[in-house]
Amino acid sequence: MGVGRVQRAQAAGTSLTNPLLTGPVDPYVIYVNGYYYYTGTTAVNIQIWRSATIAGLASATPVTVWTPTSGAPNCCDVWAPELHYINNTWYIYYAADGGSDSSHRMFVLQANSNDPLGSYSEANTGNPHGQLSESSGLWAIDPDVFQDASGKLYAVWSGWPTASGGVQNIYIASMSDPLHISSNRVQISAPTQSWETHGFGVNEGPVGFTHGGKTFITYSASFCGTPNYAVGLLTDNSTDGNSYLSAGNWSKTGPILEQHDSIKGPASFVPVQSEDGTETWFLYHTTPGACDGTRTVQAQKMSWDSDGSPLLGYPVDANVPLTPPSGENGVFGWGPSASGDAVVGSWSNNSVTSADSTSLGTGWHQIFRGDPMLFDYTVQVDAQGVATGSSAYPKYGMYAAYQDSNNYVQGWLDTKYNVFATYAMVGGVAQSWQNANLPAGFDPTQYHTIKVSKADNTFTFYLDGVQMQQRSFNIRRGQVGLVTEDRTANYRNFLVTDNSQGWRDAFGDSAEGDTTDGLKTGNWSIQGPGAANGSSLGAGWQQIFRGNPNYENYTVQADAQWVQTGTTSSYPKYGIYAAYVDHNNYVVAFLDRQYGVYATYAVVGGSAQGWQNANLPSGFDPTQFHTIKVSKAGNTFTFYLDGAQMQQRSFSLLDGQPGLVTEDTAANYRNFSVTGVN
Repeated sequence: MGVGRVQRAQAAGTSLTNPLLTGPVDPYVIYVNGYYYYTGTTAVNIQIWRSATIAGLASATPVTVWTPTSGAPNCCDVWAPELHYINNTWYIYYAADGGSDSSHRMFVLQANSNDPLGSYSEANTGNPHGQLSESSGLWAIDPDVFQDASGKLYAVWSGWPTASGGVQNIYIASMSDPLHISSNRVQISAPTQSWETHGFGVNEGPVGFTHGGKTFITYSASFCGTPNYAVGLLTDNSTDGNSYLSAGNWSKTGPILEQHDSIKGPASFVPVQSEDGTETWFLYHTTPGACDGTRTVQAQKMSWDSDGSPLLGYPVDANVPLTPPSGENGVFGWGPSASGDAVVGSWSNNSVTSADSTSLGTGWHQIFRGDPMLFDYTVQVDAQGVATGSSAYPKYGMYAAYQDSNNYVQGWLDTKYNVFATYAMVGGVAQSWQNANLPAGFDPTQYHTIKVSKADNTFTFYLDGVQMQQRSFNIRRGQVGLVTEDRTANYRNFLVTDNSQGWRDAFGDSAEGDTTDGLKTGNWSIQGPGAANGSSLGAGWQQIFRGNPNYENYTVQADAQWVQTGTTSSYPKYGIYAAYVDHNNYVVAFLDRQYGVYATYAVVGGSAQGWQNANLPSGFDPTQFHTIKVSKAGNTFTFYLDGAQMQQRSFSLLDGQPGLVTEDTAANYRNFSVTGVN
């Protein structure tokens, strides 16, 4: 392409806010060789936006790469173009008609050069105007082409079951090459569930992708003119990962993204990797009230659930500052902190795992990278001292956690005084230095591994695998980085491992720009994706969340064991969040051993729904594990203890995220699960 890596230094403190674009909608985006390329529906032609950053798409100038011929069967209603780079060739897949909707079919363009912004021609598919033929020959829109893990090509699209129309279904077929469908179409989804039939039944806008050896297809469901337009998920469950043409191998869940707070009708999901490949983001459009130009395009970061499936969270409200995708904040992802503190000193950024400090002088020279939202993690790097200046305390090390200039934790190698030194600042208050002697014969000219494990507020520091110190600082989460003082140093094999197993803040409040509620609070020891122990006593609810926040119907359960009761609260208890949307909308179930009751409570629309109690069974032993289970079916919540129904209540909550919660009680939880999702 003749396009090298984009060298950029993004200004400190920059952020991304939504909406990203006011059009065109039906977004599609890919990242290739240093640029994001965006396409969407203009209806009259095909345009491409190019930017070195996702935020930059908002100000990019579109380039028209193809205009249809008047009167041709692909002249009109040019919908949902997708730009793909397959085997070093650029293709654009789109739907168009000859002047009436019933004539909508799928078509392909092929680039006339290796420049994605150059001109395109109707591809040689063997059919007029580059039509992408499929076995039924029926109405078809929203073509998407994806490769599975083995490189095999498949096409998915939205189509009619008969020539006379009917509901829009999702179909799949294999491809022999980028221009030819080679199998009969197979229907793998129809709008049969309640969340797919608002307005009327629709399945459209499919996008196929793979992650962790599994293949997924997302799609848009319900009528696009309703606020209930949402994203569904199809998961391939074939044992060989190679049987996509069997409808029985696909399972449906959803919605995995739907309306929340001020964002209505989020759909047309498309994932994209960050520049350095360490994060996955996605674009989607919203539907304030119609399937037209009032829709906007949004971008936000996604994650992956413990079973490997995509976890989208809630749509982020407009004007909430988001940290840009990793890699956009500097070369190879090294750059200013997420809070806006600048790079200091001179650094040579070699790769996503390697950077060298090349400047001497007093003051801390620093550079940052990575996710600022991690809670429990291990960060490590191999560090080699190079040159030393003339200051009193020359040293080199790393930031184990960096929130901002008033909240951080450091680990240092000081070879002048032969110590492993640690230091922190919490709430703007210095936490003092603490030193441990370096091992005899320590050679700073060799690489040595500095490692720090963070578990809640506990930081454990290691050197070459040997524990050097352990300290506690009240820092919930933080970004990581490198730091030197009057010492040049080389760093390699930088690695961050997320130990939180998916346990973290709730999605709801943070997506609305609220950073005071829905937070992980208290001390939690993460045992795995299905187990966590809460050890905090004292007043107030201590809580932690995990899982998908967009499921409407499901069963959540956990085995819970009482450990210790404090003396602060009048009502010490332990339990689970059955559904947490945000601080104004949630449902909880508690075991209260002091009063011998199974207690439930909810807040809906900011209004308390009142406590309701059921007596615990005779002889209930809290020192044993007991199963708390809640089944949600629409607005009906049914509460169980050890398989016996305790209560049933109705709350007007469309969906919600589960979690664990205690008050003035230490408790252990195991076998946490969410099942029966639809």
